Amino acid sequence: MPTENNFHQEWKFNAEILDSLPCLVVVCNPSGKIEQVNKTCENVLNISTAEIRGKFLWESFFLPEDSGSIKDYFFKVIQQKNLGKSVKNLTYWLPRSGQKRLIDSTGFIIGANQPCDVKIAIAGIDLTKEWEVHNQLLFEVEIDLAIEQISAALLHETTIEETSLLAFEQMRKLTTSKYGFVSCLDIDTNLFVCNAFMGQTTRETTLRESKLAFDEQKEYWGPILKNRNSFIVNNLSLKPEFAWLKKEFPEITRFMVIPAKAGDQIVGQIFLADAESDYKNSDIFLIERIAALLAIGIRRRHEKTVLHDTLCKLKDLETIVVRSPAVAFLLKNTPEWPVEYISKNIDQFGYAPEDFTSGRISYTSILLPEDLDRIGKKFKEYSESGVFQFSQEYRVVTKSNQVRWVDDRTWIRRNDEGEITHFEGMIIDITERKLAETEKARLEQLLERDKRIKALGNLTNTVAHEFNTLLTSIIGYSEMLRDDFPPGIEKDNVIEILYTANRGKDLVNQVLELNQKSETPLESTSLLTVINKVIFATKKTTSEKIEFKTKVDAFEGIILVDMQGLHEVLERLLLNACQAMAQKGGVLTIETRRLDLAPDMENTFPDLKSGSYLEIIINDTGIGMDKKILDHLFEPFFTTKPIGDGKGLGLMVAYSLVTKWGGIIRAESEPGKGSTFSVFIPLLS
Repeated sequence: MPTENNFHQEWKFNAEILDSLPCLVVVCNPSGKIEQVNKTCENVLNISTAEIRGKFLWESFFLPEDSGSIKDYFFKVIQQKNLGKSVKNLTYWLPRSGQKRLIDSTGFIIGANQPCDVKIAIAGIDLTKEWEVHNQLLFEVEIDLAIEQISAALLHETTIEETSLLAFEQMRKLTTSKYGFVSCLDIDTNLFVCNAFMGQTTRETTLRESKLAFDEQKEYWGPILKNRNSFIVNNLSLKPEFAWLKKEFPEITRFMVIPAKAGDQIVGQIFLADAESDYKNSDIFLIERIAALLAIGIRRRHEKTVLHDTLCKLKDLETIVVRSPAVAFLLKNTPEWPVEYISKNIDQFGYAPEDFTSGRISYTSILLPEDLDRIGKKFKEYSESGVFQFSQEYRVVTKSNQVRWVDDRTWIRRNDEGEITHFEGMIIDITERKLAETEKARLEQLLERDKRIKALGNLTNTVAHEFNTLLTSIIGYSEMLRDDFPPGIEKDNVIEILYTANRGKDLVNQVLELNQKSETPLESTSLLTVINKVIFATKKTTSEKIEFKTKVDAFEGIILVDMQGLHEVLERLLLNACQAMAQKGGVLTIETRRLDLAPDMENTFPDLKSGSYLEIIINDTGIGMDKKILDHLFEPFFTTKPIGDGKGLGLMVAYSLVTKWGGIIRAESEPGKGSTFSVFIPLLS
């Protein structure tokens, strides 16, 4: 920039010198009227010296609002006449094009030694481009700060409403918009809900609600939402299709709409209106950058909502599973079937989920070894057959080493190539059911045996009657034949016939007595006395290797029995037990106790009515019996003794007597583990 000395020494209104200077130069007389401008000034301001010569400086090419300050500046320069100082000023100059230019100017006096030639020179440098670059850098900094703040809000898990409001305020400032809002897609209603309004939007328009839902199917917001691209309207009066918007927002003259996209889906919408100047494509680019961040926030919120809902449902589902008897599992299809998931209610078997998921315990390790091979074959068979689901029952070992039955329902999971990756399903403890099924089968066998015994008894009774009739005839005719023999004739054969026939008749009468109601009076007695007598009598005929033990409880209650019959029942059961221990000896235990059978226990004792019973338990440590023998034990003429050693009526007689008293006899045994006979006799109140 030329100094004051330059003007004094080298230039005295020499136009050539003036035009050669690179800066803008304006020369005025002391009253402020323009006398000369150089070529640089003419080019920048798009004016000529002839056009503005004689006009006041402050009325020529400055903004109207700056004319007062320019006038003050001019006369301040004059005041420096005797001080030899220049005065600086930075202000906008207004060219004919209307695009203002920022000029850094210096005013000083020239020709001060010749009063008639005093002039005021204003020399300035055009800083517009530098200033625009500077402003653009500041604007970029503002943008970066805005994006940084929005990003920080997203990272700090602020609500979408708070993030929307923050983003809206930043966008409003960056675009100098007066009105606007931000709407976001509501995942529950699938409508766009306004979360952020600028204050004037509600105060100066007919929009009064703080939250509005915009349905893209409706007239108002449908066109904006369906237009998936950003667009600008800088003259609303020229767009009749948006007349409804003018009605809704009467103050609006220009606006821009930016969709917030997450992939192909529009998840939000930004509406900005009435900026200080027309909206530009650069504004769209700027707001789209912020909209992209906002879309991330909206999508994250949607994903969090979905994730939260899913987790809640999974938690509810897990709660349901945990409260149910079914244990859910997910096994990987690798050796030993490692557990990737197992529900918490595995604790019913004594284990914790971490025992399996940590790898400390494999699923195969809790299977009963006897079942493992069968289970593995079933898994392989079903997997190779291409089925989707199968079930099987097997046994598992609990942490306390108890064996439990489970019902396994398994689904096979395959990948896209059809390879099996996992087995998923559930197991249910069915031990009680299995025990009930076993008990039911046993009870059904008992009932079937009782029916068979009764049927055989009836058949035996019928046959016995017939044999009795035949034997009576044989005995009668044999007696007549014996009496008709002359003296001295040998009668041994006839006598043998009579002896054998009478033995047969005694046996038949014994069988008939089993099916007749006893006429022997029932009476109460000391049970301990009867037991001691039976033991005393039994010891005389059995091996000394057998040890007798008694455990007779004292209890309230009376049993009404045939004393002779009770003695016979106990005697036959004790003799049977002693015979089982005849070779090696052992321990014979006689125990009594009271059994109160409630109505809900009748399934356990189907052949007894509810009430109170005396239970006499006779246990031996003998050779035991298999199931085949147990099934026929109380049948008439059934015996395991050699032919001629037994008639097979002893246990049948005992069974028949006890059933006449309203009781039952039960037998339990296994080969090599001894036998237990339980006699149940009703107690009177």
